Amino acid sequence: MRKVLIFLAGTVTGLILCGVMVFVLMPKMMIVTQQSNFDYDTTVAKLEQSIQDNSWSHKGTMHFNDDLMKKGRDLGVKAGVVKLCKADYAYQVLSTPADRFVTCLMPCGFGVWEDGQGRVFVSKMNTGLMGNMFGGNIKKVMGGAVSADEEKILSAIK
Repeated sequence: MRKVLIFLAGTVTGLILCGVMVFVLMPKMMIVTQQSNFDYDTTVAKLEQSIQDNSWSHKGTMHFNDDLMKKGRDLGVKAGVVKLCKADYAYQVLSTPADRFVTCLMPCGFGVWEDGQGRVFVSKMNTGLMGNMFGGNIKKVMGGAVSADEEKILSAIK
Protein backbone atom coordinates (compact mmCIF):
# COMPACT_ATOMS: atom_id res chain seq x y z
CA MET A 1 0.00 0.00 0.00
CA ARG A 2 2.84 2.38 0.84
CA LYS A 3 4.46 1.80 -2.56
CA VAL A 4 1.19 2.64 -4.30
CA LEU A 5 0.88 5.91 -2.36
CA ILE A 6 4.49 6.85 -3.16
CA PHE A 7 3.88 6.05 -6.82
CA LEU A 8 0.68 8.13 -6.90
CA ALA A 9 2.34 11.04 -5.08
CA GLY A 10 5.25 10.94 -7.54
CA THR A 11 2.90 10.81 -10.51
CA VAL A 12 0.81 13.74 -9.25
CA THR A 13 3.94 15.76 -8.45
CA GLY A 14 5.35 15.02 -11.91
CA LEU A 15 2.12 16.08 -13.60
CA ILE A 16 1.99 19.31 -11.60
CA LEU A 17 5.62 20.11 -12.46
CA CYS A 18 4.96 19.40 -16.15
CA GLY A 19 1.91 21.66 -16.06
CA VAL A 20 3.90 24.48 -14.46
CA MET A 21 6.68 24.09 -17.03
CA VAL A 22 4.19 24.23 -19.91
CA PHE A 23 2.51 27.29 -18.36
CA VAL A 24 5.86 29.08 -17.95
CA LEU A 25 7.60 28.02 -21.17
CA MET A 26 4.84 27.90 -23.78
CA PRO A 27 4.21 31.66 -24.08
CA LYS A 28 7.92 32.22 -24.74
CA MET A 29 7.94 29.47 -27.35
CA MET A 30 4.75 30.51 -29.17
CA ILE A 31 6.10 33.92 -30.20
CA VAL A 32 9.59 34.27 -31.64
CA THR A 33 11.39 37.59 -31.84
CA GLN A 34 14.48 38.69 -33.69
CA GLN A 35 16.26 42.01 -33.84
CA SER A 36 16.27 43.90 -37.12
CA ASN A 37 19.43 45.48 -38.46
CA PHE A 38 17.41 48.51 -39.59
CA ASP A 39 15.27 51.31 -38.18
CA TYR A 40 11.51 50.86 -37.90
CA ASP A 41 10.49 52.41 -41.23
CA THR A 42 13.22 50.60 -43.18
CA THR A 43 12.34 47.30 -41.48
CA VAL A 44 8.68 47.69 -42.45
CA ALA A 45 9.61 48.62 -46.05
CA LYS A 46 12.02 45.69 -46.37
CA LEU A 47 9.44 43.24 -45.03
CA GLU A 48 6.76 44.56 -47.38
CA GLN A 49 9.11 44.14 -50.34
CA SER A 50 10.35 40.71 -49.22
CA ILE A 51 6.76 39.51 -48.86
CA GLN A 52 6.13 40.31 -52.52
CA ASP A 53 9.55 39.02 -53.63
CA ASN A 54 8.69 35.65 -52.06
CA SER A 55 5.33 35.39 -53.88
CA TRP A 56 3.17 36.24 -50.89
CA SER A 57 0.53 38.99 -50.78
CA HIS A 58 1.05 42.02 -48.56
CA LYS A 59 -2.32 42.57 -46.87
CA GLY A 60 -1.51 45.93 -45.34
CA THR A 61 0.49 47.40 -42.53
CA MET A 62 -1.13 48.70 -39.36
CA HIS A 63 0.79 51.39 -37.52
CA PHE A 64 -0.61 51.35 -33.99
CA ASN A 65 0.77 54.80 -33.27
CA ASP A 66 -1.60 56.40 -35.79
CA ASP A 67 -4.71 55.00 -34.09
CA LEU A 68 -3.41 55.60 -30.59
CA MET A 69 -2.55 59.24 -31.33
CA LYS A 70 -6.13 59.79 -32.53
CA LYS A 71 -7.23 58.64 -29.06
CA GLY A 72 -4.75 60.90 -27.28
CA ARG A 73 -2.27 58.14 -26.46
CA ASP A 74 1.43 58.29 -27.32
CA LEU A 75 3.60 55.19 -27.06
CA GLY A 76 6.78 57.17 -27.56
CA VAL A 77 8.01 54.39 -29.86
CA LYS A 78 6.76 52.95 -33.13
CA ALA A 79 4.85 49.66 -33.25
CA GLY A 80 2.84 47.96 -35.95
CA VAL A 81 1.92 44.78 -37.78
CA VAL A 82 2.81 43.86 -41.36
CA LYS A 83 0.14 41.45 -42.62
CA LEU A 84 0.79 38.79 -45.23
CA CYS A 85 -1.00 35.88 -46.85
CA LYS A 86 -0.37 33.25 -49.47
CA ALA A 87 -3.57 32.15 -51.17
CA ASP A 88 -2.34 28.62 -51.90
CA TYR A 89 -1.57 27.96 -48.23
CA ALA A 90 -4.78 29.60 -47.03
CA TYR A 91 -6.77 27.45 -49.45
CA GLN A 92 -5.03 24.27 -48.30
CA VAL A 93 -6.15 24.95 -44.74
CA LEU A 94 -9.56 26.52 -45.35
CA SER A 95 -10.72 23.90 -47.87
CA THR A 96 -10.91 21.44 -44.96
CA PRO A 97 -14.04 22.36 -42.96
CA ALA A 98 -12.65 20.95 -39.70
CA ASP A 99 -9.60 23.24 -39.99
CA ARG A 100 -11.44 26.51 -40.55
CA PHE A 101 -11.24 27.44 -36.87
CA VAL A 102 -7.70 28.70 -37.53
CA THR A 103 -9.09 31.66 -39.47
CA CYS A 104 -8.46 33.62 -36.27
CA LEU A 105 -4.73 33.22 -37.02
CA MET A 106 -5.08 34.58 -40.56
CA PRO A 107 -3.61 36.46 -42.20
CA CYS A 108 -0.11 35.94 -40.86
CA GLY A 109 1.50 38.98 -39.33
CA PHE A 110 4.92 40.26 -38.35
CA GLY A 111 4.89 42.58 -35.36
CA VAL A 112 7.47 45.33 -35.79
CA TRP A 113 8.34 47.41 -32.76
CA GLU A 114 10.90 49.69 -31.20
CA ASP A 115 12.16 49.03 -27.69
CA GLY A 116 12.78 52.64 -26.70
CA GLN A 117 16.55 52.25 -26.89
CA GLY A 118 16.87 52.61 -30.65
CA ARG A 119 16.54 48.91 -31.41
CA VAL A 120 13.87 47.43 -33.67
CA PHE A 121 12.48 43.93 -33.31
CA VAL A 122 10.21 41.69 -35.35
CA SER A 123 7.96 39.19 -33.60
CA LYS A 124 5.91 36.45 -35.18
CA MET A 125 3.92 33.42 -34.23
CA ASN A 126 6.05 30.29 -34.12
CA THR A 127 4.16 28.67 -37.00
CA GLY A 128 6.25 25.51 -36.81
CA LEU A 129 5.33 24.90 -33.17
CA MET A 130 1.72 25.98 -33.61
CA GLY A 131 1.30 23.76 -36.66
CA ASN A 132 2.66 20.79 -34.72
CA MET A 133 0.24 21.47 -31.89
CA PHE A 134 -2.75 21.36 -34.25
CA GLY A 135 -1.52 18.34 -36.21
CA GLY A 136 -2.88 16.96 -39.47
CA ASN A 137 -3.27 19.25 -42.46
CA ILE A 138 -2.54 22.37 -40.39
CA LYS A 139 0.75 20.85 -39.27
CA LYS A 140 1.66 20.13 -42.88
CA VAL A 141 0.91 23.67 -44.06
CA MET A 142 1.85 25.84 -41.08
CA GLY A 143 4.63 23.67 -39.75
CA GLY A 144 6.16 23.10 -43.15
CA ALA A 145 5.70 25.51 -46.02
CA VAL A 146 4.56 28.59 -44.07
CA SER A 147 7.33 28.33 -41.53
CA ALA A 148 10.00 27.91 -44.22
CA ASP A 149 8.67 30.81 -46.29
CA GLU A 150 8.51 33.12 -43.28
CA GLU A 151 12.19 32.51 -42.62
CA LYS A 152 13.00 33.48 -46.21
CA ILE A 153 10.94 36.65 -45.91
CA LEU A 154 12.57 37.58 -42.60
CA SER A 155 16.05 37.19 -44.07
CA ALA A 156 15.54 40.68 -45.55
CA ILE A 157 16.06 42.30 -42.15
CA LYS A 158 19.19 40.44 -41.09
